[in-house]
Formats: sequence, structure tokens, C-alpha cells
Amino acid sequence: MYGRQDRLLAMLLEVLSPRLDQLEARGMLAKWFFVRYADGDTHFRLRLFAGNAEGSQEVLQRVGTLLDRMMRDGQIDRWTIEPYRREWARFGGKAAMPCVEKLFSFDSKQAITTIKALAAEGRYTADTARPAAVALTLGWYRAVAMTRTQSQDLIRHMCQRLRTSTGAERGAYREDVSAAIAAIKEGSSYPAPMIHAQSAQRLTQLGQSPHFSTTLENVTTSLINMSLNRLMPHWSREEEHRIYLAAQTCLHAYPEIWNQVALQDEQTPRALAG
Repeated sequence: MYGRQDRLLAMLLEVLSPRLDQLEARGMLAKWFFVRYADGDTHFRLRLFAGNAEGSQEVLQRVGTLLDRMMRDGQIDRWTIEPYRREWARFGGKAAMPCVEKLFSFDSKQAITTIKALAAEGRYTADTARPAAVALTLGWYRAVAMTRTQSQDLIRHMCQRLRTSTGAERGAYREDVSAAIAAIKEGSSYPAPMIHAQSAQRLTQLGQSPHFSTTLENVTTSLINMSLNRLMPHWSREEEHRIYLAAQTCLHAYPEIWNQVALQDEQTPRALAG
């Protein structure tokens, strides 16, 4: 779906996601997720998984009718249908892909919930979404059973990589980082992170298998990247750097945050230990 970023997001929040949830409730859709792309032609990619093979054309027809209407109304510029090519190697292989796609689906809905909550208060900006992004980043590490020390090492490595790729000076984004940490300490300015715990636990188990095509650390980095891409209003390497710097500083200066980042499974309201 091609068009302006703000219009695409408004369509996703207000029109498309409620309709997809209806199709899922009726069993026509098994799951769905989205990814934002800002390079070149700004567009959103929406991945649809039909509830059964026979119903795939009806799903496409219903969604296509909705998108045609959005195009006539000027909400989007155009839309196309492309085959979904799974990135097997990037996400651990064929056995891991169902877990990864479940994580994508659950994360997409949680991103929409968080964005709606912030937008309802008139404050969906990079600054106000960043605390949630930092908590979500830490949540992903806990979800795959990494210790705080392991997470600190990986986050520090990512900060070094991002500093090199962006050319940022030492001490860059200090005000943004301080503001994010202050909001996290306050604890009431962002919705708590939620990750599908069962799928994350299964992925962690598969990550120990000799058939896993990459490392669990690499998969986690990719999951975090896509998760933040969904959540943040605008995505860039500089924004990614801000979030990782805040996560690094937070774990160092406010280590108790690690025990406050709880995960929730969609089947049960109880918090799951990391």
C-alpha cells in the first residue's frame, strides 16, 4: 500500500486493522502482520494468512475492495499484490518460521494498541513513543531468556555498530536518552510491552538446535528491528541508535528496570517471568 506515511498509518489504525480482526474472528484469516517501508516509495506491506486455502481469494477480494475505496478517497495512492517470500535463513530456518510469524502478528497488534493509546492523548511522536520502544527492546531480550548481562553486551555492541554507521559523536542524543529514561522511571507514560511468550519460548528452544540457520542473537536483533519499525512514527538508523543508547544507559543507571519489564501471553493476563 503506497502513499503518505501519516495517511497509511491512519488507514491501518482506523479502517484496516478492525476489518482484519473481524476476518480473523470469523476464521477467514489465520493471522496477519504489517511492516513499514520509508525508503524510496513510502509503503506498508501487509501479510495475510488465510484461514484455509479455499478462502484465500475471498480474503483478497474483501481486502482489495476496502483498499480500492481507500484509493478513491485519496487515503492511499495505489496498492499491489506481491507473493510473500519468507526469509528462512534470517530467522532460523523452516521450523522457526511459524514462531517468528506468530511473533510478527502479535507484535503488529500490540504496536497498533500502543500507537492508538498515545494518539488518543494527542502525543504520538518519536519522543513520546521512545520510552515504549526502549521497554520493548528490553522485553525482547527477556522473551528469549537472555540474562541482563548478556543483554547489556548485545546492546553495547549494537550501540557501537550504530555509532559507526551513523557517524554520531560520543554523547550524541543525550537529551533524548535522558528524557526516555525519565519517562521509564515514571512508569505511567507508555503501555507495558507485550510479546507472545509461548512463541518466544519455542523460538528460544529452536535456537539451541543444530539445524537453526543462524544465532538466536541475530534473530532477536532482527525481531527488535521490525518491532521498532512498527512502533515508531519515523524509522532511521539514527532513531535506532537513540533507542539502543537509552536501553544501554537504562540498564546501567537504572538496573531495576530489568525486573519491571514483564511479558504477557495473549491467553492469560498474568505476567510471565523473563
